[in-house]
Amino acid sequence: MIVRCTFIKGFVCLVLAGFFQAGCTVREGQVKSVELMAGDLSQSYVVYQQGGHTVVRGCIDNHILVQDKRADVALQTVMRTLESQGGGKARIEPGVYIIESPVRIPSQVTVAGSGRATVLKLGQANTAGVVFMVHTKEAVVVSDLTLQGISRSDVSAGIVLHHCGDCEVRNIYARDFSGYGIWVRNNSFMNKLFWNTTSGNDMAGTCLQSNTGKGRGGDYVPNLIVGCTSIGEDGHAFELDKSLCVNIVGCQAYQPKGHGFYIRNSSNSTLLTGSRCFQGFKNAVFAEHSFELNISSNIFCWNRGHGIELDFVVWAAIVGNEVIDSGGTLTPQKYGIYMHRDTRSVQVTGNTIFNWEGHTPMICGVYEAEDCRDNQITDNIINYYTDNAVRSAGTNTTVSFVKEIPKFYSHPEAGAFAPSKDKPKVKTPAFTTQRVDKFLELTRH
Repeated sequence: MIVRCTFIKGFVCLVLAGFFQAGCTVREGQVKSVELMAGDLSQSYVVYQQGGHTVVRGCIDNHILVQDKRADVALQTVMRTLESQGGGKARIEPGVYIIESPVRIPSQVTVAGSGRATVLKLGQANTAGVVFMVHTKEAVVVSDLTLQGISRSDVSAGIVLHHCGDCEVRNIYARDFSGYGIWVRNNSFMNKLFWNTTSGNDMAGTCLQSNTGKGRGGDYVPNLIVGCTSIGEDGHAFELDKSLCVNIVGCQAYQPKGHGFYIRNSSNSTLLTGSRCFQGFKNAVFAEHSFELNISSNIFCWNRGHGIELDFVVWAAIVGNEVIDSGGTLTPQKYGIYMHRDTRSVQVTGNTIFNWEGHTPMICGVYEAEDCRDNQITDNIINYYTDNAVRSAGTNTTVSFVKEIPKFYSHPEAGAFAPSKDKPKVKTPAFTTQRVDKFLELTRH
């Protein structure tokens, strides 16, 4: 009897112990679940429009974080939430979102649209004039959307990177701002601009400004612009203003009303390569008061100004470019490459500089003013000019191995590909903006 009771008592104790242990496990799981609901869940968010509101919904828990009639309020809420969890992604679905106050993006956050159909448009009440502001942040990515400005008298911008490092702006379309489509400024470093398109911006499509190489990222840390396109800017296509150590690779400027590539105000150590400027209203390249430049393997064609103008440039390599139809069909005539105001220690070599028939001839292929010195102009081919192939008036400059062809070549479509003494036979098409303006209007929201 005693043995049986002892056995039963032990069995009951074991069962009860297991029961209590299981109960404790359940309660711990319940507590953990409550804590997750309170904010421990890290996730990305999707942003969309519904019923006149901008809605932000979690990608994992599917809960609505916020919905607001103002898109910028909803977007700023998700930015704060992503910042609190250490980063993440906000994906913005198609639609036109009016931004009445700048959306400030924190570090480690990616904002991605759903292609060109995701449009963030500057609102009239946006006194700062900025759609996206990234201020003293790192590792921000903005991609795959359209930023659209409105007509206003102050300086507005699509996206501003201010004192930022290692950020990326890719595949965005920034247009119609009174200032800049993309504005990288104030000692920003190691930022990457990939495959963006800009158009209709009053000052410049893309501007890098006051990146003087002395900042929290180190000394003289570069920025990179790759594969970007500018179409029909009201200002310059690409502008570097006191911005050092910039690589511009494989970019194209079409019909800017300003310069194609404007490098100024001690924008030293710039590389411009593999790029193109076509039918610009001013110079394809204007470099002034900037040093240590490399302008190589580009095509600059049918610009109404000079092909390349160097104004107080020291230590530069102008190598392997094609400079075509400088001055276009208009007068006064222009230069293929124009150097002046104490430009010195510049290598101009291996360039092909020519105008086709039907265009106004150049004055000179390369012109060096009297106030220049110590330059080297060698191994260039120069065709169709009225003065000299090269006119060098500077001091201690070397000119050698220049192929000089004063008369224009007849265009292959007009007959033999040989120097012609006759009047041009090919009628050059009109340099107008009507078609591109009509095309750009189709893309405006």
